[in-house]
Parts: sequence; C-alpha cells; structure tokens
Amino acid sequence: MVNVMEAILRDKLEHLIQNFDCCKCEICKDDMLCLALNSVSAKYVTSHKGELFKRTETMNQMATTDLDIIVIKAINKVARQPNHQ
Repeated sequence: MVNVMEAILRDKLEHLIQNFDCCKCEICKDDMLCLALNSVSAKYVTSHKGELFKRTETMNQMATTDLDIIVIKAINKVARQPNHQ
C-alpha cells in the first residue's frame, strides 16, 4: 500500500528545494515532507497501475501550483527553524 501524495510531494520537494538557500539534509527534507503531507489528503493505492492512475487523477484535481505552494510553505517553515543542531 502506497500513499501517492507522498511520492508526488517528495518529487516536488526535491525539485523546488534547489531554489532555496536552506539546509538540505535528510532530517530537514523529511520535516518539510511531513509538513507538506499534513496539508493534503492521503491517496492510497495497492498497485503500480493504481499509483499511475491516482497520480494522473490527483494532478488533474489539484493544480500543480497548489501543491508547489504547499511544498514551498513547508520549506520556508523548516528553513526558519531546522529541527537539528
């Protein structure tokens, strides 16, 4: 079982974080991803075919820019207060 939103937001995070001057360690990226995931509904599937279908469906239902904004907000929040030394 896979939450398709996790894969979508992880891809967006990896792409968008390159535009920010912030910590890019795994701890910070995991925190950013968690914040973003908590802002969207989970979309679970049980097969690769279902994952592809759900990804396409999700991108049609929710504008790509909406997801970008969610990820950017998460990046900014963690960048201001990283959860490590």
